[in-house]
Amino acid sequence: MDEIKVRGALVTDHSEILKLLLGWFEELSIKGFPGLCNYTGLWLADLIANHIVLVAEYANKIIGTIGMRIGYFPWNNEEQILSNEFLMVDKTMRKKGTADLLLKAIKQFADKGKLTIVLGHMTGTDSDLKDRYLGIHGFKYGGGNFIYKGE
Repeated sequence: MDEIKVRGALVTDHSEILKLLLGWFEELSIKGFPGLCNYTGLWLADLIANHIVLVAEYANKIIGTIGMRIGYFPWNNEEQILSNEFLMVDKTMRKKGTADLLLKAIKQFADKGKLTIVLGHMTGTDSDLKDRYLGIHGFKYGGGNFIYKGE
C-alpha cells in the first residue's frame, strides 16, 4: 500500500504545484479575487529555489504542498522567520493526514533552524475548524496570524 511521503520540492515539481494552487483559487468564494498571472510561474520558481517548498506525494503524485518564505519580521531584522505563502492539499486527498504531515515537516525544519513560523489565516470555508486545527498543531493565535515558536 502506498504511503504519503513529504520531501523538498524540486524545480521539476513546478507544474504539479501550480495545478494544486489553481485548485485553491477555484475553491475561493471571493468574486474578483486576483488569480494567477504571467508572474506566477516566476514567483513559484523563486520560492522553490530560494526559500522552502515541501510537497506530499502519494502513489507518485503530488497531492499537497506548503510554501514558506524565509525572511524577517518587518520590525525585527535579527530573527529569521518562515512566513506562509500557501498550504494546499488536493481536495480528494484531505482525509488522509496530508496537511498533518506537511505541518509536522515544516515545524521540524523550523525547530532545527530555531525559526518562528508565521502562518496566515487559511481561506475558504470552515475557518473556525481550521483555527482549531492549527491550535492542535501547536500554533498560537497572534493578531490575525498563527505563530509557532518551537516545542
